[in-house]
Amino acid sequence: MNKPILEVIELTKEYHEGKLLTPILKKINFNLEEKESVAIFGASGSGKSTFLQLLGGLDYFTSGEITLFGKAYSGLSDAKKTQLREEKIGFVYQFHHLLPELTALENVMLPLMIRKIPVRQAKSEAAAILDQVGLAHRLRHKPGELSGGERQRVAIARALVKKPSLILADEPTGNLDKKSREQVMGLMLEMSQAYGISLILVTHDESFAHQMSRVLVMDDGVLVGR
Repeated sequence: MNKPILEVIELTKEYHEGKLLTPILKKINFNLEEKESVAIFGASGSGKSTFLQLLGGLDYFTSGEITLFGKAYSGLSDAKKTQLREEKIGFVYQFHHLLPELTALENVMLPLMIRKIPVRQAKSEAAAILDQVGLAHRLRHKPGELSGGERQRVAIARALVKKPSLILADEPTGNLDKKSREQVMGLMLEMSQAYGISLILVTHDESFAHQMSRVLVMDDGVLVGR
């Protein structure tokens, strides 16, 4: 049996305000296999997005452990955690977080430029991935000149361009109309399978959740199978 690429052990997250303690996540155990797609389904406020932030190393957990490719987060400095995140994880959010002053091509180039990839190579790779998501004719357009679905396609291209091993997607279709939601969801699944990328999708849309290979439910900070 293959060792999981991602392991979560007895993970808890609590917020403290004075003497008030608010538990958000409660002793979660979770494993993710290579090339696996998992949906985390649940109501708003159940802890889904917090869990995804912890998996991406964007927040600190209270207790437990997260291990990605054998590297335990608790043993990593912030710099090492950032490096691991840059090398291994792509993010797609409900709101695309594209830089409005940059073109689609420039937005997708950014992760490669951060890695100090030469500009010509970064431009070529960014253009190629935008072509694959159906936006070869939109390279020079800025986010304000694109539709909502097109902006999410750019965000997906930006996540894919650095060839991550894992994509974390937080309600990536939640801000789109029905047709665009279906197109973007289909594209995410198609591209993750084509590139052999593991995918964790947080959603409150049950129809999209069941397109994944495994569905889990977050209920009041507890993660359970379904």
